[in-house]
Amino acid sequence: MKIRSGFVLLSMAAVLAAQELPKEPEKRVTKVLRVRSSPQRLAALACFGEVGCRGNDQLNAIVLFGNPISVEGMERTIRELDTLNDTGIDIEVTSYLIAGSAEAIPDTAEVSGDILTPVVKQLKAIFPYNHYQLLGTNLLRSGQKAHASSSGDMRSLTKVSHPMRYAISYDSATIIPGPAASISLSNLLLEAKIPYQVGSTSLQFADVRIQTEAVTLRQGQKVIVGKTNVSDSDMCIFLVLTARLAQ
Repeated sequence: MKIRSGFVLLSMAAVLAAQELPKEPEKRVTKVLRVRSSPQRLAALACFGEVGCRGNDQLNAIVLFGNPISVEGMERTIRELDTLNDTGIDIEVTSYLIAGSAEAIPDTAEVSGDILTPVVKQLKAIFPYNHYQLLGTNLLRSGQKAHASSSGDMRSLTKVSHPMRYAISYDSATIIPGPAASISLSNLLLEAKIPYQVGSTSLQFADVRIQTEAVTLRQGQKVIVGKTNVSDSDMCIFLVLTARLAQ
């Protein structure tokens, strides 16, 4: 009976020892996601449960850490939210055409107000014109990766009554996410036809253009994109842009 009792005790000890063996560590993975929208906002909205999640707006990235199945499910959620966030967001670009000249242009207002006065202050520090007058403004609106164009008439720089025709366009616009969103425009082009009189009756046109392959605008910032001289005159045209995101 003693031997049998000892055998039973040894068997029970073996079973308990087997139950106490350490479990194999759960497999965990780390994944870095590049996103278009604000990573911190996406992380706050989508991340929960056992998945470690951290968003960094400066790197435009979200880091996920956890078991593979949970991380994969969280990635799908973040990708879907990132796509939905782009829907319905348009890009609005406002252009200002400013003339710099030694003599005032008749019937054309001098630049004033809070919107453009800081821009003119920058121009005066570089270009010695006596007058800075607003020729016209225009609004371009498009979605991401989309083309936009607009055209119109404005008061001529010369003394003829015929209006000056202009057109402005860009090939595509891209939102650059971050703490302060920026908008990148590709192949921006401004073209204008300035009428001038030759002799007593003949009317001819001088072509002017400002073109740049790429320009980046921080939302709300006003940027002097380019300058073009008007032939046979002491005038020039400055193109100033500002952009914002619109629902």
